[in-house]
Amino acid sequence: MKYITLFLVFVGFVLTSCGSISSTTYIDADKSFLLGENQHRGYKATVKNTRDVPVEILVINNKGVSTSLGELKKGESIHQRIPASTDLQIQNNGNDEARVKIKARGGTNLSMGYNK
Repeated sequence: MKYITLFLVFVGFVLTSCGSISSTTYIDADKSFLLGENQHRGYKATVKNTRDVPVEILVINNKGVSTSLGELKKGESIHQRIPASTDLQIQNNGNDEARVKIKARGGTNLSMGYNK
C-alpha cells in the first residue's frame, strides 16, 4: 500500500509538471522574444520583469494583428490567457539587456525564440 501511494504521488507530479514550462529569458536591447509561433493550443502565461529595464508585452493573432497588454517595470508581472494560434511577444525597447521569468501552463508545445 505504501508503494502504491508513493507511485501515485510520483505519477501525479510527472503529469502536472509535463503541462508547464518555466524559463528565465534574457532579451538584448531593442530586441524581442516570441512565444508561440501560431502553432499551438491555448495556454496561460505569466511574465515577470526582474530587471530595471521595462518590457512591453504584446499578443499577436494569426493574422499578424498585435495588441499591447502594457509595459512591465521591475518586479511587475502579468498573467494572461493566450488563445490557440496566438503569439506572446516580449519587447525590450530599452538600451540595456532585459531579464524576464516566463511560466506557461496548458498547451505547452510552444515554439520559443528571439525575433529576427
